[in-house]
This record gives sequence, C-alpha cells and structure tokens, in this order.
Amino acid sequence: MGAPAHVRKQLLALLDEEFVTLRGRGASLAARYPDLFGANGCADFHWLTQDDAPVSMLVTRALRFTSGDEAWTGAAVGWVHTVRSKQGQGLASALLTAVARRMADEGKDFMLLWAHQHGYYRAQGYRVADAGVLAESAITNANWASGRPSLAAARRADLAMSDLAASDLNRLQRLADADARGGTPFAQRTLRRIPLPFDRISISLAGSRSNPTAYLLLGHQRDWITVLEGCGDPSALRGLTHDVARQASAAGTANIRVNARRDSSLHRALSSALVFQPKPLAMYLPFSPKIDLYHAVGWSFPYFDRM
Repeated sequence: MGAPAHVRKQLLALLDEEFVTLRGRGASLAARYPDLFGANGCADFHWLTQDDAPVSMLVTRALRFTSGDEAWTGAAVGWVHTVRSKQGQGLASALLTAVARRMADEGKDFMLLWAHQHGYYRAQGYRVADAGVLAESAITNANWASGRPSLAAARRADLAMSDLAASDLNRLQRLADADARGGTPFAQRTLRRIPLPFDRISISLAGSRSNPTAYLLLGHQRDWITVLEGCGDPSALRGLTHDVARQASAAGTANIRVNARRDSSLHRALSSALVFQPKPLAMYLPFSPKIDLYHAVGWSFPYFDRM
C-alpha cells in the first residue's frame, strides 16, 4: 500500500535496524535495493500499529511468471518483521493473513516468499516448491584447485555492476533466454541491487564484452564468493567458474558457494566439480486453481528477483 512518507521512513528505519545495523552489515536497504526502497521504489508496505507506532511490517512487490503460453500473477513477500519488544503476540501472523486476503481479493494467483525455516510459514498455509540447488565447498577441495586457468585472460571480462550499460544487459538477456533462465525478466533495475548479506556484487563474462558466451553474477562476502546466477555455454561456464574460484583463492577467499536451478546449464556444467543439494527456499500460498505445486515445483526465481 502507499505508505505516507513519514510512515515509510519509520518502517525503513526499523527494517534497517533489524536487518543491517544489528547484524553488523553496511549500507542501508535503500542503497542495497534502490528498485524497492529508493525514491521511486516499487515496494508496497504493510504494517500494524500499536499506540500509533509501527510494530509489525512486511513488504510486497507485484510479480508475473510466464511459462510457454501460460502466465501467473503474484506478490513476492519479504522483510517480515515484528519489533523485538512485541514479538510472540501473533502480530506477524495476523499481518500475513490480512495481506493474503487482500491479494486474493485483488485477483492474484499466489503469494511467494523465501525462507530457510519452513515451519512457521507452513502454519500460515504456505507450501515449499523450488527447483533451486546449492553447492558449497572450500575452494581447495574443489576440482579446480590447481592447474592453469581454464580461460585465457583475453577471453574474460570482470566488471562491477555499475559498469553495465543497456547494451550489455541486452546481450546478457539473450544468453539468459537461450538458457531458459526462467519466466522472470532480466531486469536492469534488479541488477543494480547489492542483496544481503553481500558486501559487493560483480559480474564475470566469458568471451568478450561485445560477444559474451557465458556470464556469472558473483556475491562477495568476507570468506566466501557466491555464484548467484550463471547462464550460457556449459564449457564456458565451467572454465569461467574455475578461474573465478582460483582468482578468489589468490585474494584470500577460502570458500565458494554456487546457486543454480536444477538441470540448468550452470548445474550441469559444475556437477562434476561440486556436490549439489536441493535448496528449497521458495514457499507458495496459492489462491487460484491456475497454480498448484505441480507448476511451482519446477520454478526457481533468480537470486536478484527475490525479496
């Protein structure tokens, strides 16, 4: 809903305190997610008050998923939070229920959130359905720990996300479409994010900037480098990931984590080097007979499109 400016400021301050300050992180949510929380952000705020002060809140944004000729509309949910002094009173549950009722009345097909601990949201009616897989390894334990680089330096480009121009995004879009990245658009606005908990985001391209054959979106965080997304030619993805891991190791990063969609080119390219496990984070609350777990179990929303 359209929060008045002063309420929006209060809500963002509470979310910053909980998800940034108290967890020792830098950069505010508005700086990290300008498409959501910036001056022209698309986030919809929902909140409960006690004594005229916000005490429980969550954020939604509209989304659309397509598969072939079918399309579904939904609402992604994130930043569910009750101030610590008010927790245990059922406020978040009441707010989730009210928001779900509103979304159903508006004709949405589903609500969607991402959670590590499923029990709480199962009690709200959410069900797990996610095609995501995850691999974690010490770089020295992976199959690329030694040997010469897989790609010549001339066949790689490493860029900060702020360096990407519209023409770069169009080229990446073509790779993503060919790789069946999913039914969500490769949106420039979401690629300007620095998602929690990462300190910075970068992109590595195989081939040249003008003619890439594969790309990796990388999250940098203390002792980890995380492949958040990768699309393109499987052999180029394999060589690119090997080089990124060795380069990170040389800079003192000890561990690598790879997010992928089950049976994607990235998953297939790295299955011989890393052990992937299912990582079911997405939870759906269906409203419409158009959507059921049969549909959603094959979906995996890219990292930058999540809340």
